Amino acid sequence: MSRGQELCYGNEMIRFVWRLSLTSCCIAILAGYLLAWWEQVALFLRFLPFFLLACAGMPLLLWGSTLRKLWKRRVSIRSRCSALMWIVLPWLGLCFFFTYLPTPSTARSTAAVLKSLPYLATVEDGAPDAARSGVLLHDPVRSVPGVNLYCGCGLRGAYLVNGRGQLLHRWLPRDVGWDWHHIEPLGPGELLVVVKDQELVRLDKNAKVLWRRTLRAHHDVAVEGDQVHLLSRRDAILFRWGLPVPVLLEQIITLDLADGTVLRNLELRHLTASTLNLHKVVNLYAWSLSGEYPRTQHQPPKERGYLLSEGGPADLLHLNSLELVTSATGPFKTGDFLLGAHSIDEILVVDRLTGFPRWRWGEGHLENPHHPTLLPNGQLLLYDNGTRRGSSRVLQLEPSTGVIVWTYPGSDAPPFFSSWGGANQRLSGGTTLITDSQHGRAFEVTPEGTMVWDFFNPQRLKDGGRETIYRLHRLEDPRWTLPLHW
Repeated sequence: MSRGQELCYGNEMIRFVWRLSLTSCCIAILAGYLLAWWEQVALFLRFLPFFLLACAGMPLLLWGSTLRKLWKRRVSIRSRCSALMWIVLPWLGLCFFFTYLPTPSTARSTAAVLKSLPYLATVEDGAPDAARSGVLLHDPVRSVPGVNLYCGCGLRGAYLVNGRGQLLHRWLPRDVGWDWHHIEPLGPGELLVVVKDQELVRLDKNAKVLWRRTLRAHHDVAVEGDQVHLLSRRDAILFRWGLPVPVLLEQIITLDLADGTVLRNLELRHLTASTLNLHKVVNLYAWSLSGEYPRTQHQPPKERGYLLSEGGPADLLHLNSLELVTSATGPFKTGDFLLGAHSIDEILVVDRLTGFPRWRWGEGHLENPHHPTLLPNGQLLLYDNGTRRGSSRVLQLEPSTGVIVWTYPGSDAPPFFSSWGGANQRLSGGTTLITDSQHGRAFEVTPEGTMVWDFFNPQRLKDGGRETIYRLHRLEDPRWTLPLHW
């Protein structure tokens, strides 16, 4: 065989093997999509390396005779080695990446991982206000009257106190799990309790369980007549550039308020997938391979991005607030969902039927925001944590123009900063009630920024530390106020 014929056959072999490898990769990726669509995620990830090799064998069987004929040609060792390289290296790379992805067989379940990183239940040691307790300031003239309902972060129990800080009532059920994420007041004395990644529970005034629904509830609920809308999440696989990426897929589940029956489930798949760019995919794979997870729930983030729980999937949105749009104002429609997305520094409104975003704002303005609420005039009140900035603020926003019309930035004395949590509530008298979750504190300010009520959680843990507060509600409904006729 001449030198020219040898080169021709060698090039033909390389082209053929390259087509073979590319075809088998496509078959493997297509089959992976089908497996993920059928929700066989654990099986898919666990056996993916062997599955890929099996898929590679299918074209080999179809074109085996052609490959043997090419291989028997008298070509140089260099050409044969090049052909082997084209088929071996892609598959070794894919097997290497997929083998080290976090899977249910090699890591703790996502629910266990998330529950191992609860919101901090106690104020950090050494805080300058660690000894403060109860109501330190109360201006009965300018402060809006009512009672105050709250629960500790990650703990079991809810408390009702008056404006002077006196305990009026408490709910301490023994048959409900720990790690309460949020409480929502219903009728007089009744509560909805979000037990993080475990269940949603309805309690009566005596802390008796009326019904409970096991699901991965978290952060917030919104009540609409005889229905309740709930933030939930599940493990899922999203594909980008042919690569499977384990993520937490956010959901809005609608239940019957009377008995907890699940009525609908809106998956925010498009919204979750839209945040998954190439930079995030590369980081996820790099962190999975190295075993180092630089972003956990309570570490101040170094850059705008997303949360990644150690050993678990990526929390691309980390929704922390849910509210129903009750009137069509500005860019909103009645029935839409108003959401706060911690991981992408945004607040947004999504269509209740499709889950597609109708309006969003915050990139470049907010840092890990919480608790956007719709005011009667169509404007929004929200809590900007300022985690990277190191100072928090409460904003009032005109959504149609994006103009900030009012802000409360706090002051040097006392400081105002909560790197996680936080809430705000506009009261009927025009004052604003603000929850400083990290320090177990809530305070009320006038439009001019004057403080008229200041409360520190008197509840203490066994180590003497003060419990933090996730969200404090001022209840002005006369059915909740004194005297309590429940």
